[in-house]
Amino acid sequence: MSDNPNQDICDMLIKLGEHERDVNGIIYKYHAYRKAAKALEAYGKRVKSGAEAQKLSGIGPKIAAKINDFLQNGCENDVQDSSSKETNQETLESKSKKQKKDTQKDTSSNHSKNKINIEASSANDDLIEESFDKIFGMTKIDVMHLKIKGIEKIGDLRNNVTMAELNEAQQICLEHYDDLRLKISRKEIKKFDKLISQTLKKLSNIDVEIEMCGQFRRRIEKCDKIDVLIIDKKIKSTDSDAEHGLKKCMKIIGKALVAENVIQQRLAIDGSHFVGIVKLEESSPCRLMNLQVVPKDQYVCALFHLTGSEQFWERIRLHCIDQGFILSPRSFCRIGLTLVPGLPIKLKNEEE
Repeated sequence: MSDNPNQDICDMLIKLGEHERDVNGIIYKYHAYRKAAKALEAYGKRVKSGAEAQKLSGIGPKIAAKINDFLQNGCENDVQDSSSKETNQETLESKSKKQKKDTQKDTSSNHSKNKINIEASSANDDLIEESFDKIFGMTKIDVMHLKIKGIEKIGDLRNNVTMAELNEAQQICLEHYDDLRLKISRKEIKKFDKLISQTLKKLSNIDVEIEMCGQFRRRIEKCDKIDVLIIDKKIKSTDSDAEHGLKKCMKIIGKALVAENVIQQRLAIDGSHFVGIVKLEESSPCRLMNLQVVPKDQYVCALFHLTGSEQFWERIRLHCIDQGFILSPRSFCRIGLTLVPGLPIKLKNEEE
């Protein structure tokens, strides 16, 4: 049984986020739903209303309304339909605003000066955001709130941890900030590959294999983090207990890597996805590692997605939509006449 009293709400939010990402292609909403789910998990007690949920950091009025609907109706499909309608409405409003903007003529004599000021402010915001990019889960909204409080540098953040209201994972990243800024050599990642493989081979209750992805697989010499794809060779996505099996596999792997002193601290765990701080030896610097467990029939899409880069993935995904397909980290489907994705197409490799 889960220790999270809001597990059903978190599951609903995660599914809504995946729907926004995989069907509507709206990445920022995907991250917003995940952030809300993490806030609920960290809350530690059952929320009784959307208003109570909205008091938590990371949950705005729209997500709070969906939580309220779910608590009152208990129907996930109704909430998802509402989300789809909301997305369509936002699209219409966006088009309307764009049309109005195109028909307006700017007669202000200070337009050029204002534009320069805006660009300068934007560039400054980018620099501030870049300085916080090693703090796990730090979004643009978080950076904006910190800037309002006068926190614009890591030194400011270290001196004002209480004011910054960092969560536990962000405090851990701040503690190891200097290590996490260091690049990771391919040689070091290969050592992690060997160590993790040897550890998992000792486990008799799972049958998995691993592949290093991300920047390493893209043959970049110095990497920012370590991305590990774990393929469960026993589980298929069509199995009735697939989700439970993947979560169980992730827990087994996590415990084994903690026992081997590979995993030092946990930042987040979401079912079959784990993010944590790892190191090879006591004297080695701390590194950020993503672990993702997938069933064997989702291996190709997951490998393609986790290899990246994010920009390349988005470009290919949009190209697939133009060709009448939906590509997600889990599947590759043809879009039907009703614009509803069909059954996943079986893929043997990325070339297909």
